[in-house]
Amino acid sequence: MKLSRAFTSCFKQALSSLTTGLQEEVQVGKRRIKLVRLLGEGGYSFVYLGVDCETGQEYAVKKILAQSSEQLELAKKEIQVMGRFRHPNLLALVDSEAKRGQEGKEMGKNVVYLVFRAYKDGTVVDLVEKSQRIHPAVVLNIFLQVCRGCQCMHGKEGSTGGYAHRDVKPHNVLLQRDSNKGALDPFHAVLMDFGSARVARMDIRSRTDALKAQEEAESHTTGTYRSPELFDCPSECVLDERTDVWSLGCLLYYMCFGESPFEYVLSQAGGSLALAVISGKIQWPDKGVGYHPAIVDLCRLCLKQELADRPRVDEVIERCVEALDRVAEDEGPAGAAAPAVVPKANMV
Repeated sequence: MKLSRAFTSCFKQALSSLTTGLQEEVQVGKRRIKLVRLLGEGGYSFVYLGVDCETGQEYAVKKILAQSSEQLELAKKEIQVMGRFRHPNLLALVDSEAKRGQEGKEMGKNVVYLVFRAYKDGTVVDLVEKSQRIHPAVVLNIFLQVCRGCQCMHGKEGSTGGYAHRDVKPHNVLLQRDSNKGALDPFHAVLMDFGSARVARMDIRSRTDALKAQEEAESHTTGTYRSPELFDCPSECVLDERTDVWSLGCLLYYMCFGESPFEYVLSQAGGSLALAVISGKIQWPDKGVGYHPAIVDLCRLCLKQELADRPRVDEVIERCVEALDRVAEDEGPAGAAAPAVVPKANMV
């Protein structure tokens, strides 16, 4: 299961009704946590709202029922990847533990617990779906934070130890309002769900290697945010962290227009998502939430068809800062005084 599904549905009443009376307690590391509400589930994973029995601190607790050695290894890999990085814009793993189930359906199975901070303001998807308008500066400030999280994962240019997230999308960006930040930068944003992350640099030397890379991407990277080279991988090439830069461009587009650049294909009879992405057929609406020429320019920069032409995240960050300056200059004092987020009428 993707963590995004769990956090997106966080605190919705429909789910809370399913878990009335849930009071299971689990020991994860040094913390004893009471699981009070199911937030989401899928496949062999469950995410709960948990409360530290000693401090009262709220957490999100992911419980993985690893029914095979492969599932156990994937869970361990996610823990290992999260342990490599410490950055304000990457979801931090507070604690984790793997143990053998002692009762019921869990008896004898490997159960893995991952503990995270709870982000109650949901994801970028929640923000966009509830908003009539998001100020361009808010869009860019969220995007900038996600880019900085990716920058930490990618490492220095040319390094062999960098990681690509491989599933950057609005569902995987958690938000928390922060009263200490500015009016047009109201959210603390973190990138989450590292189950798809892998070493960024992949040397593709044969058609077999290329097909393997495509199959892996199909399993772990959401299609509407997947880069062209992961749909149609050349038999001789080097894949790197710039696959994430494409996804970042799709994320920015989504924050402006409410869908990925290629989502329109899914509603067309006989439409092919792969062909649309590979050919770069992007539709640019005339208007949209957070629309600004500086944002469109930044989208176009990230959505370069050829990997070799695509910038690295360091350049994207530089251009994002420049775009923020352009927005401030164009909007002027009136723009600075405008509401950061205007909710939809039925959400007020």
